[in-house]
Amino acid sequence: MSGAQHTVALTDCKKVYAWGDAESGKIGRELKTRYKNKQSLKIEKTNAKNAKDVFCGRFHSFYVNDANQVFAWGMNNHGQLGLGHKNSIANAQRIRYLDPHEGDHVV
Repeated sequence: MSGAQHTVALTDCKKVYAWGDAESGKIGRELKTRYKNKQSLKIEKTNAKNAKDVFCGRFHSFYVNDANQVFAWGMNNHGQLGLGHKNSIANAQRIRYLDPHEGDHVV
């Protein structure tokens, strides 16, 4: 799956890897060294667990695990990740409102 300038891949082993532009944490990790451009080219595993699907926005990424829980990371300056705050994040966080048992009240 591809965002604007980053890529997220799901393996047969349910692992999620990402690379490309690391701005706002959209590749699932923060690069805090002098060599950010070189490090962003490395294909590295994210903290996703038991993933069954991945998808991307322009500046953020998501995955769904085998319990049908949705996780998000990346730019969140307008609350677009659905986490209840406006902080951009580099590690996947569960969108609790989209949990299968919570979805019963969604219209």
